[in-house]
Amino acid sequence: MGYKKGDKIATIANNRPEWNFVDMGMAQAGIVHVPIYPTISQEDYRYILNHSEVKGVIISNKNIYNKVRPIIRKSRKIRDIFSFDEVEGTRSWVEIIEAGRNHEGTYRQQVREIRSSIDPDEMVTLIYTSGTTGDPKGGYAVPPESGEQPGEHFQSAQARLPTQSPQFPSSLPCL
Repeated sequence: MGYKKGDKIATIANNRPEWNFVDMGMAQAGIVHVPIYPTISQEDYRYILNHSEVKGVIISNKNIYNKVRPIIRKSRKIRDIFSFDEVEGTRSWVEIIEAGRNHEGTYRQQVREIRSSIDPDEMVTLIYTSGTTGDPKGGYAVPPESGEQPGEHFQSAQARLPTQSPQFPSSLPCL
């Protein structure tokens, strides 16, 4: 599909199992996931999609497509839009799964190499705030180091932050 480690792909979707599948797949391939809440304003979509420099967008349905289509059409960086539901003007997310199945033997070793090359300091997810005090702000999540406890992860993430300001990362439980 042409995506490589470090590229960013956004998802704009309601709560559904497919979201988890693409999240896990992106993490395995070293692609940075940019999840975007499905009910934000068109201006926030514009800001986040442009600021994050995503190369692809995965949406859940026609309603979201209608909101983001004008933004995506003007973007020079976004090259693909996929949808979980069948939506005219988008590619089906099933194409991603079929491409994986059809080329599994060809890319299996490459995916293993990418997976093993992912450093604990690398961004896995880029999450934006609601923007209640201005433009949305992006914060990133890194993978926890093997055997790390939540408090230890907080300390190691804090050491990775490129700032001296009194801002701290948020740690959400993975259940």
